[in-house]
Amino acid sequence: MPTVSDYIIVTDEETRLQSGGTRDRTFTFSVPPNVDTSQRAVAIWQFEAEGLQQEAPPQNLTWNLHVNGKQLVEFTHHLNRFNALQEVLPGSVLHAGGSNHATVRIIGGQGVIKFSAFVIHIQVNAGSAPVGGSTGTVGGSTGTGDGSTGTGDG
Repeated sequence: MPTVSDYIIVTDEETRLQSGGTRDRTFTFSVPPNVDTSQRAVAIWQFEAEGLQQEAPPQNLTWNLHVNGKQLVEFTHHLNRFNALQEVLPGSVLHAGGSNHATVRIIGGQGVIKFSAFVIHIQVNAGSAPVGGSTGTVGGSTGTGDGSTGTGDG
C-alpha cells in the first residue's frame, strides 16, 4: 500500500524546566490508526539551554527525551544554546490509534531548558483513513555542538 507523509503536533507551547524546580514534563498525543509503523519517523523540536542566572551558562545540564518509554536523546550542556534538534526513531515506538506520551526530563547538573514546537513526522498508509496533522496535548508533569555532548538512538 502506498504511504504519504503526515505529522503529529505534540506541542507548540514552550515548556520551561529547571534544576531545583520543575524537572520534567510529559506530553500526551494521538497517532492516526493508519500510521505505517514499519517506516521510521522523525521527531523535531526547538530547544534552548541556559544557566540559572541571566547570561550564565548551564553547568553540566543533562536532559533526555523519551517517547513511549524509548529514550531518543540525552545531552549535556556547558554553554547557552538555542537551536532546533531532530532525531529519527523507529515507527514501531508509536502506538497506532492509541495513547502515546513523550517526556522531557532534566537528569543532572544546573540550568534551565526550554522545549517547544515538538512535531513527529510519520508515514501513513494512503487510502485507509484521512490524513492531516494530528494534535497532542500537554499531560501531567510529576547532535552535539559547542559545549554539548549527547547521543541519539534512532
